[in-house]
Amino acid sequence: MTTKTLETADCVVLGGGPAGSAFAAIAKKYAPEARIVLLEKERFPRWHIGESTIPAANGVFKDLGVYEELLASSRQEDGRDLRVGP
Repeated sequence: MTTKTLETADCVVLGGGPAGSAFAAIAKKYAPEARIVLLEKERFPRWHIGESTIPAANGVFKDLGVYEELLASSRQEDGRDLRVGP
């Protein structure tokens, strides 16, 4: 594991899960000059129980430019959209 000293940051995001990662990416997109630091205690990839999203999140995925990729890797079952991954 690499340890770096953090002296200054414009924004510190705690947690690299779906919400934290999306927030950090959007913050950097709209403030490219800002120093955005994302802190996560776990190693990736990691085992995680059933991540899911709601339709209201689609706008965020589109803004991040990952909506089409997520849509292509999902499937619908019993009226629900499912994404199956490793």
